[in-house]
Amino acid sequence: MTAKLRPSPLYTGQTVGIAAPASGVWLESDFQQAVETMGRWGFAVTVPPAVQALRRGYLSGTDAERADSVNVLLRDPTVAAIICLRGGSGSLRLLPLIDYAAMAAQPRIFLGFSDVTALHVAFGVRSNVVTFHGPNLLGLTPPGGNAFTQEHCWRALMTGEALGEVPADPANPFVWVIAPGEAEGEIIGGCLTLLAATLGTPYELDTTGKILFFEDVGCPPYQIDTLLTQMGLAGKLQAGAGIVVGRCVDVEPDTRRGYHPSLSLDDVLRDHLSRLGIPVIYGLPLGHTYHQVTLPLGVMARLTTAPPVLTVTGVATDV
Repeated sequence: MTAKLRPSPLYTGQTVGIAAPASGVWLESDFQQAVETMGRWGFAVTVPPAVQALRRGYLSGTDAERADSVNVLLRDPTVAAIICLRGGSGSLRLLPLIDYAAMAAQPRIFLGFSDVTALHVAFGVRSNVVTFHGPNLLGLTPPGGNAFTQEHCWRALMTGEALGEVPADPANPFVWVIAPGEAEGEIIGGCLTLLAATLGTPYELDTTGKILFFEDVGCPPYQIDTLLTQMGLAGKLQAGAGIVVGRCVDVEPDTRRGYHPSLSLDDVLRDHLSRLGIPVIYGLPLGHTYHQVTLPLGVMARLTTAPPVLTVTGVATDV
């Protein structure tokens, strides 16, 4: 396995670029507040023209405009970090349009989550770089951000040391052991819907010997069931060394469509993950949670279940 290329850590005074690969913002005031907050935190902020384009339905612009919002920043040598505006929908459509060579030639921090998962996977496959699964701009800054999320984001982006143990959610520290064991490997993953969407494409997720992380939002149990079935049929679950499931949010059964009674999320996770012969845990604050930890993707990590702990052992940034 070839080690991933690592970006330089972020320092105050450097330039942060804002990309909009997915959906746009509804309130211009939220966007202005976010940009001004980044400035108060000591960063220069560059916003490509495409980010301020008129919305196109649930997208922040056309495919070309949204890809350009990423590529302009990838080709700018002064940009130390790219933070995605928000998730939503549309990132998968951009994968053939991204300048992966520019990212490989000058790795820089790339931060985001949810729909942005598509770009995390593609940058790992095509550019061989470490990226950061963490808050998008509107979840990092006020009014959406909080001290826990901010602290762990800046620690991930601005330190040259391994992050160590991923903390439990301060609001709900319980972590469920679905299957016992220990594992070590490169950690990869993101939003389950987008991970499954890469299957059968040139950007397909490779889980072999790795610790797979996933989470999701707004999917009732039958949808999680379908996604995990697809991942299992593609060999992606059983090929991994271990699995970490972030705390899934808004996953109650959809009784409006007659799916009642329903399997619970616990039932679905147990059905698909408990008999793989690898360690599996559920409940770390990764993904669509109020308290969110930023996780570097493409670095080494260790998973244990007694106690249930994920420890990031690899260094994510060059010093």
